Amino acid sequence: MLLALVIQVTLAEYIQFWGKKPDLVLILIAVNGFLRGTREGAFSGFAAGLLKDLISGNLWGVGVVSGLVVGYAAGFAESRLFKENRVIVFGVIWVTSFLGQLVSYILLSMTGLGLAPGIAAWQIIIPTSTYNALLGIVFYGLYYRSVQKGLLSREAKV
Repeated sequence: MLLALVIQVTLAEYIQFWGKKPDLVLILIAVNGFLRGTREGAFSGFAAGLLKDLISGNLWGVGVVSGLVVGYAAGFAESRLFKENRVIVFGVIWVTSFLGQLVSYILLSMTGLGLAPGIAAWQIIIPTSTYNALLGIVFYGLYYRSVQKGLLSREAKV
């Protein structure tokens, strides 16, 4: 997560597509939740959101709450959906990315910092969710193998 956060802060400008930057931390929160369940998803979302808030300097708590929602929602799908299907992975990451950004939008709107709902949805939330989901498929394959048999497996010894 920390590596994704560093890449997010330093290199995200260079991997823009249609002027949208991916949220690498959110992608990893969703993938982790989908593979490990609600408890670990919510915990990783909270922790990553806290780090994101500390490093980014954005409104305190927005990253925490949106990360928590993304991790828990992805974890909710863990035992209900087939993990090896890339279309399902795309859908889970898209929906959780949409939810996370919607939560961020609502929290920012409550403070008077939000955009008009239509602009936020069509120009930011939907395109970014799509980009996150497409990029998430790539990360998912690597993360899935690592959780099953690699460094992140429950049997791996550190």
